[in-house]
Amino acid sequence: MNYIVELSKDSHEHELVNSCGLYLWQDVFNHDTQFYGSHLHKEALEQFLPNLEIDEFHPIEILPRIHGDKLQWIKIYLHEISSIFTILKKVKKNKIKHVVFLSISPVALLFAKLYLKFNTVHANIIFTFHGELQVLIQDKLRLSQRLVRSIVRLNLSIQNSKVFYVVYGKTIKEKLSSLYPSVNSRILSIEHPFQTKFSKHTTFKDLYTIGAFGAISQHKNSHRIVELADMMNTKMPKLNFKLVGKFIDHLQYNKDVITVVGGEDFLTRHDYEEELSTTSWLLYLYEDRNYELIASGAFLDAVLYNKPIICLKNNFFKNILADYEIGIMVDSIEEFPSALECLFSRKDLQEYYIMCQVNIKRYLNDYQLNSQVELLKEKIVNLTNS
Repeated sequence: MNYIVELSKDSHEHELVNSCGLYLWQDVFNHDTQFYGSHLHKEALEQFLPNLEIDEFHPIEILPRIHGDKLQWIKIYLHEISSIFTILKKVKKNKIKHVVFLSISPVALLFAKLYLKFNTVHANIIFTFHGELQVLIQDKLRLSQRLVRSIVRLNLSIQNSKVFYVVYGKTIKEKLSSLYPSVNSRILSIEHPFQTKFSKHTTFKDLYTIGAFGAISQHKNSHRIVELADMMNTKMPKLNFKLVGKFIDHLQYNKDVITVVGGEDFLTRHDYEEELSTTSWLLYLYEDRNYELIASGAFLDAVLYNKPIICLKNNFFKNILADYEIGIMVDSIEEFPSALECLFSRKDLQEYYIMCQVNIKRYLNDYQLNSQVELLKEKIVNLTNS
């Protein structure tokens, strides 16, 4: 028997990665699994991925997050710690082979590591990392973020032969291993799990709409996208720019030059997909350090909806574009105006766009869920035998 656990995400949170991740791990463990999570999250995962059939479900309570309520966050952390102790006690008592945590907060992970340090557990414990690793290389952190960074560092320093980590992308493993060589043999890298899904075919008349999706923030260079739209409005007025997502930082923009869709809360998935369907190219102005230790969910939007990309050069995109020509990569932000002029002046723009879409489908075929199962099984065997 194997456990798959989600202690912190509720309802529709992480529904793409968790639905596909659960599907993947159930296949890896030949459907000899039990899933622990909230009722609402289970329903959301089954709704998002209709072909997901959960082997066996055990409900656990997840406390709601209340923005700005520090006391509630303390309650959430204490509840997560209590839940993880309950899970690990069951693992110790029963003959469990593997336990996979689809996500876990750094605080709960710390207490899990401490429990495992003083209690013998024969199962392999696999923790999935998401955005929490990014604090290891970020500058200008708030006090709370510096505290999280200290906890993440402590977690990585506590060694246990039964503990392993999953990261989404080989470049993330390489970066994490360079920072903490002692955990290199404990890291399992896989491609971000996804289920193939295409929007309607984009016709030639639609090829001049460029969109940036996800968090709208200074960190993601959203302000530079506004500047780029202003500049290109003079050079190539036929280009249409838009920003879609949740506002993290305040942004000033000219609504006659760039369309902005979103607010303080994330859009519903339906509204988000509607905006994606009317966008031709997805734009990424991420600096090199932005995605060294975190996978880009916004990049998945491009491949899942068959949208070629226009991106700033960084290791994340460089690694992908080396094998799959799914758009253009520009060396610096300053070079974007000339790069866009060159791209949208091509006489074979429609043919190039279609070629990029063909390569996106090739990428999807290479990394779809079913193709990852056998590879993941092999990696699990190699890791646990090492």
